[in-house]
Amino acid sequence: KIGKEMFQEFDKLIRLYLTIPVTTATAERAFSTLNRVKNALRTSMTQSQLNHCLLAHIYKEKL
Repeated sequence: KIGKEMFQEFDKLIRLYLTIPVTTATAERAFSTLNRVKNALRTSMTQSQLNHCLLAHIYKEKL
């Protein structure tokens, strides 16, 4: 039982480690996109509309 509990904790640790991004490129792309969209449309968009546009742009390959 002790071995099984240790393995479960080790499994959680490995899964957490594997989810940590190696680079900040995704975050940097998101901020670049935000700057482009916000500059072009800042006067006419609400925050909710801006969020939806940015999410669609960031995940366009998956949509």
